[in-house]
Amino acid sequence: MKLFKRFAYYFGGFSIGIIAVFFIWGGKEASCAYFPNARVLKEIRSKDKEFSPQAEEFFLVNQIDSTDIDQILHQGKVHFGESHIGRNVVCRVYVISGNLQEENKLQIEVELCEETFHLATILKAEFIEEL
Repeated sequence: MKLFKRFAYYFGGFSIGIIAVFFIWGGKEASCAYFPNARVLKEIRSKDKEFSPQAEEFFLVNQIDSTDIDQILHQGKVHFGESHIGRNVVCRVYVISGNLQEENKLQIEVELCEETFHLATILKAEFIEEL
């Protein structure tokens, strides 16, 4: 078999495989979260949000809406040193910060409890200065 025929068979099969993969997995919104920061943010984003009275008042006073919160939950940074997580903790509390606009940096505390596995509660929110 000549070299040209081998390449033709190889690229023909490869093309069919690419098309099959595109049709099988093309419509799915699959994503990979490998690092701890991405996994925590993805877990919080997948849950329904509930606001504590303190956080709700802060958001109303400062005119912060749910799109701003979603932006922080997509691009924010989880501060594991300040968070309250562990093996024996029933409710994990994550401290997340992110840029709201260019001049404002917002920090929120999000609680994830085992009892309410479908719910993420935003406990507290405040503006912080960048370090």
